[in-house]
Amino acid sequence: SQVIRISDCLGPTNISSVRVINCTLSFNKLQTSYKGREKYGVLPKVTNDANGNTSNANVDVSVSKALLDSKATLRSYIVRQVRRLDTLFTGLGPLIKQMKVLEEYYKGRVTQEVFNVVQNRFQY
Repeated sequence: SQVIRISDCLGPTNISSVRVINCTLSFNKLQTSYKGREKYGVLPKVTNDANGNTSNANVDVSVSKALLDSKATLRSYIVRQVRRLDTLFTGLGPLIKQMKVLEEYYKGRVTQEVFNVVQNRFQY
């Protein structure tokens, strides 16, 4: 993934002797992969791979530093949106007819996981 700043950051502003800076960041080119086994009706189980690329995930960040503190601290970190997700499935065999259903499920699941990963892992 690549992280870029979207537009100019706001601040620093002084709030009760604390300096605050707010920025919006974009995590670009997030790559996802999934290995799965599906069964549909009487068709045999198939093992498949799904790979996806997101165009970006936007995150609002607020950082503050009190006058006497030596380090800045993270005040807030909010994932606003995950944009387009392109997917590629391999190994579907007879389930290729169910591609639309699989894509919708994968996109929903990946979007939630991207939120979880960006929200929980990048804020520390």
